[in-house]
Amino acid sequence: MSTQEGKLFRPLDLLIAITLIGVTLASSVHIPKVIGHWAEVREKGRLLAKYRLDTPSQFYSIETKTGLFKLAIDEKGIRVVEAPCLHKICVRTGTIKLAGRSITCAPAQLSIRITGKNETDNIDAITQ
Repeated sequence: MSTQEGKLFRPLDLLIAITLIGVTLASSVHIPKVIGHWAEVREKGRLLAKYRLDTPSQFYSIETKTGLFKLAIDEKGIRVVEAPCLHKICVRTGTIKLAGRSITCAPAQLSIRITGKNETDNIDAITQ
């Protein structure tokens, strides 16, 4: 019988466990979230409308080549209420409010993107 069989952990096992715990903690560092101030609605990249998110509850209609979209803006953010597409993925996406988030309807080529106060609010990182 070898001397290693009676031990619960070997030194290398402990080193691996500490490394995994460290990586887990490092990856869960809090990244600040920027609340968006504008919602840009685009069809095929062309800006159709831009709405402020800090307005009282409102409903808007957007006419596209695919059909009519109904949007709702409230204190929680913006969401698609009705869409002419078949699968309604854009409706099921729900409400978005954070800068950089988006709702996309692929069949209509429509996107709704949240932007910050200014363009630097939308930058995640800068690399060289």
